[in-house]
Amino acid sequence: VLASEGNLRLACHLAEMAVLADPSSKRTHAIRAAVYESRRVAEASYMASGIYRSAAMESQAIAAPNPAALSAESNPPGRPTTS
Repeated sequence: VLASEGNLRLACHLAEMAVLADPSSKRTHAIRAAVYESRRVAEASYMASGIYRSAAMESQAIAAPNPAALSAESNPPGRPTTS
């Protein structure tokens, strides 16, 4: 509700506390990922946007692991693979 009302800063704090309270919960990680992604989209600063993107991706990997997406993200096009 906070994020939909535009209070992304508080929503991020609460999502972060929820994940710290229950780090194995896929539900709290899914919420954290969505909140941080919303904050990333709303952010004007490139550096802050990257930080929010990282937090969203971290939780997304726990909430709904997708090995193909993770390997593509960690190995951008043009970078040699080490397999």
